[in-house]
Amino acid sequence: MDVTVIVPTYNMGSYIGTLWQSFVDCGLVDRAKEILVVNDGSTDETQAILDALAEREPKLRALHLERNSGRFRARLLGAQAAKGESILFLDTRITLPRDFAEAVERLAPTFRSIVGTVDIDTARSAFCLYWDRSHRFIFRNHYKHADRPIELRPDNFDEFLKGTGVFLVPREVFLRAATAFKPEDVLNDDMFLMREIVNEQPITVHPEVRIGWVPRETLRPFLGRMWERGPQFTEYHVFERRGVFFYATVIGVATIAGTTVLLIAAPPVGATVVVAGVTAVAASTALFSKSPSDFVRLLPIHLATVGTFSAAVVYGIGVNLARKLQGRRPIAANAT
Repeated sequence: MDVTVIVPTYNMGSYIGTLWQSFVDCGLVDRAKEILVVNDGSTDETQAILDALAEREPKLRALHLERNSGRFRARLLGAQAAKGESILFLDTRITLPRDFAEAVERLAPTFRSIVGTVDIDTARSAFCLYWDRSHRFIFRNHYKHADRPIELRPDNFDEFLKGTGVFLVPREVFLRAATAFKPEDVLNDDMFLMREIVNEQPITVHPEVRIGWVPRETLRPFLGRMWERGPQFTEYHVFERRGVFFYATVIGVATIAGTTVLLIAAPPVGATVVVAGVTAVAASTALFSKSPSDFVRLLPIHLATVGTFSAAVVYGIGVNLARKLQGRRPIAANAT
């Protein structure tokens, strides 16, 4: 198939061997035109591992950026260097089922742009269980339709889950979308890129193109990722969109501000509100727990995640206000 696989990676040297074996096992190495791995200025052993692998694997090309420049720049570099008519973006920390390459080859002629479906082994760890259960609750409308292809269009783009962890798109379509803004203009490149693409052609979320994925599985990296998402979340859902997440954020920020005022002006009342809030958050764990043991396992992760992400959203609002004052605004004129 006339497809270039592009994998942007940063400090993921320990995952590359497993990823490549997954490519081999599912037939992707044999079927793809080429595989490009873009090392985004890694400081670990990634460059050495990739160079050694490229010496013995003729389908693999390794591209290296001197400094960490972000996924947008890494993906754009890969797309500009690609020889395939279409490009298939994949993340590093994934595994592919044995029928993955066959599914892509079979579906690509019908669905030119495809977002794959992510599977998480919930028995692996409490973090995997939390990620899967919480997302199935928050995005329950998506999962109601996830057993069949979902066509993303400008009018329904924000209603469904999507991402570039597994994303097939015509090369020229991606390059046109990428020219809509400069890399430094956006924090949440996934959303803005994909929205530009659906303005040109639909993207299909397809249940037959699947990958296995694992979130961070220790508390500090897990919460660190939540913190990173704060500015990205607010950039799109607060400053560019006016959907359900916008109104939830407004209510949440107003609640935090009001509670802070109470803690200063009337500490006993403020403390009572804080206790009530923490209790409500703790109780909400039951919304995606299927048993008492699930509740006990997920409760501390949920409390830590909600606290961290709430602080990250407030921080993200400040970050994006500062960026807008500097004139660093994404070109989202075509967003609907």
